Amino acid sequence: MDAALPTQPRSGIPKVMGVLLIVFASIYTLGSVLGAIGALFGDAFMNILPAIADSTPEIKKSGINLEQLFAQLRGVYRVQGLEKLATAAISAYGIYAGTQLMRYSAQGVRLAIWWAMAALAYLVVEVWIFAIYIHPLLTKFFKTLTHQVKPLMGKDAPAIDALPALVGSMGYSSTIIYAVIMAIFPVLMLVLLNTPGAKRACGVEKIF
Repeated sequence: MDAALPTQPRSGIPKVMGVLLIVFASIYTLGSVLGAIGALFGDAFMNILPAIADSTPEIKKSGINLEQLFAQLRGVYRVQGLEKLATAAISAYGIYAGTQLMRYSAQGVRLAIWWAMAALAYLVVEVWIFAIYIHPLLTKFFKTLTHQVKPLMGKDAPAIDALPALVGSMGYSSTIIYAVIMAIFPVLMLVLLNTPGAKRACGVEKIF
């Protein structure tokens, strides 16, 4: 009687990636919802700012126009609020994809691949929005801040001229670094779930 041929062990990649996807997506869903709430409160604060300025004599005496200074930030808060809602939606989708992936289902593999591609595409859009919309508004804000605060600084006034350029450079750097770090997990998922072992474990020959 011939000995039974050994069966090839099923790859654990889908289950591990499914667990990680659920964990990370849950964290980002919570963080995104809190971020959206924070942006909503920030926008509401911009609306009551004139009343605060009118009730504070020290601000009037300083010559600083808070309404003009923070007017540029209203658009930033609104756009960031929408971005956080989009992140929450993608993350919630990721939670569902992760649960399906843990079951070694063919649908789970495809959903997770779609999530990874959506996450990478969203990071590109996020960087693009920062470059064409948020960064110009922040630059305008700090230029307005420099213009209003400079007369109050006396001999130290020239030192503040470099503030807008410095903040702009830091903003670009931090945004790019954030996007690169956030892209690691989706890229890893795309690579690992497309391996023969992962596809075979879920009964998938072709992802698409």
